[in-house]
Amino acid sequence: FDPLYRYVTRYGWRGLLVEPLPDQFEQLRRNYEGHQGLSFENVAIADEPCIRPMYRIDPDAVKRGLVPDWARGISSFFNDRNALGGLRVPAQSYEQMRPHITTETVYCDSLANVLRRHRVRKIDVFVTDVEGYDYQVLRQFDFGQFSPSVILMEWYNLPHDERRLSLSLLRKHDYRTVSVWEGCVENLLTWRGINLDLK
Repeated sequence: FDPLYRYVTRYGWRGLLVEPLPDQFEQLRRNYEGHQGLSFENVAIADEPCIRPMYRIDPDAVKRGLVPDWARGISSFFNDRNALGGLRVPAQSYEQMRPHITTETVYCDSLANVLRRHRVRKIDVFVTDVEGYDYQVLRQFDFGQFSPSVILMEWYNLPHDERRLSLSLLRKHDYRTVSVWEGCVENLLTWRGINLDLK
């Protein structure tokens, strides 16, 4: 579930990795154990500091094989625009998952606060994969302060109005955009100020 892993481990990229669910956060830290230059934040991005329920699949159901293994990576503030609502997944998979959908309370903070707390001064690559909440994160981004060369956001679960708003915001800041697929998941790849070879 991590499109950055191969680049961080192969090329020594530095960065800030954010994950709201405590068990997934600990797994994230273990995945990158021994790699220098990384910071981690156990928080969800929201409009302001708060505590909110997040929908997810019960991790015990994944361990017991009661749901598909990929279901452990599904969590969101929304349960009506992704696999948690039966969208874009086989009906049989959803029927397996539905009894095991639960909520977990998570700590939240704004994107600006998280970046400030970690003293982030430069961003080259910005990635969101938040199961339909991606525009809500993108709209918090301060394009006046930061100028990432590449932005990759999960596109698959965004409703059409938020897709339009995302494209409008990105093009306003001179980003070129292209839809790319990773397996069965559609992402939006955007870039500016660089030559990107998409072959």
